[in-house]
Amino acid sequence: MTLAYQTKLARRVWNQPTDSMRDFSHIAGFGRWATEEAWASLGKRHRDIFNRFCGQFPNLTHSSRTKLLEWGPGGGAIAVAFSDLLAEYVGVDVSGQSIEAAERALQGSAMKKRFILLRSAPKKVDLPSSYFDLFISAAVFQHFPSRAYAQQVLSVANRTMVEGGLGFVQIRFDNGRRSFRQKPLHMYKRSFVTQTSFRMEDFWEVVRNAGFEPLMVTDIIPRVNYATFLFRKPVLRSRLPHGSEESLV
Repeated sequence: MTLAYQTKLARRVWNQPTDSMRDFSHIAGFGRWATEEAWASLGKRHRDIFNRFCGQFPNLTHSSRTKLLEWGPGGGAIAVAFSDLLAEYVGVDVSGQSIEAAERALQGSAMKKRFILLRSAPKKVDLPSSYFDLFISAAVFQHFPSRAYAQQVLSVANRTMVEGGLGFVQIRFDNGRRSFRQKPLHMYKRSFVTQTSFRMEDFWEVVRNAGFEPLMVTDIIPRVNYATFLFRKPVLRSRLPHGSEESLV
């Protein structure tokens, strides 16, 4: 099936107007996120990972001029948690109800913001090239219909990011446990929560194939097979400052 069709398949699932789907979409006020504290903890957790990451790579910096592309913003918890870093935010999602929730969450934020409702293949999304400093997708790749879909999303991320831009992706990893193995596409309506997974080494290959440089994997949670991968878009050596092998964001 084409990736455009896979987007349509995902849209049919994620636009269901049910409380359980709003819970899966991390929308404030529903299910596990009924309280403001529980919902805010989602974004805080990933901001903490990012802060630790930057601390381990002192030559990688960020500032309030940062432009962030988030794939799968859900209810907007990550956008809110990162908002003090950002000059501009763009969120891409297949779910209209998620976008509406994220827009509500960001009301009052001074940063420039835009949301894109994806209706076709990821490569068709209307985004500028060599523009974003930061790409984030947390607890989203597991919901993609296929590994090929994930590969195309990362390729889009690479096209839209500046050289030296940072990538931050959380996946479900496949270590042989039945619950976290890759599922066939025809099962998506039933298995969308854990549809897509990768062996750790295979995901690094996906990252490289998209044109990124691997940096580290962190926050491995064996109980639920989560792992967070951090990478960057390489800087052409001819553009590096004399005597430097590191890039700045």
